Amino acid sequence: MPSPKNIEAVKEIEEKFRKSKGMYFVDFHGINVEQVNSLRKELKASNIEYKVLKNTLLRIAADNVGLGDVKQFFTGPTAVAFAYDDPTLPARVLTEFIKKNKIEHIKIKGCLFEDKVFSAEEVESIAKLPTREELLAKFLATIQSPLANLISTLSAPMTQLVMALKALGEKKKEQ
Repeated sequence: MPSPKNIEAVKEIEEKFRKSKGMYFVDFHGINVEQVNSLRKELKASNIEYKVLKNTLLRIAADNVGLGDVKQFFTGPTAVAFAYDDPTLPARVLTEFIKKNKIEHIKIKGCLFEDKVFSAEEVESIAKLPTREELLAKFLATIQSPLANLISTLSAPMTQLVMALKALGEKKKEQ
């Protein structure tokens, strides 16, 4: 019979699975407490929750919410980074942290977002994707460029007319 503590833990994990837009499964074997705390701080600054969870509880919660595909990642030490805003952000934060601190032990096992499971190799590609803000900025620049060209084209004859009238006025003043 499961203990009340484990039942409550499974319910919490299920809720996190439902709320999060993206989940990244991490093998944290071999990193020290200082490195874990530093990682947690960076993830928290990006509104990403990082939890070390028991594989058994993760398997039960995944089955309960219909995420059986992710059970392949629940071997060895497992931590989960839950993204509640941008589902690609943990990929960038985790890969940058690993590179910056030159930690070979920590590995991203895979991730799940938009109901798709991605392997560790695919997570590297996800980390290279531009952020939502970068995409919006590029989109706005793309829209603004033709508009700016149109405005300058439409205002060019008016500017030329004003310049010609001004030159004509100066010429008449000189006479």
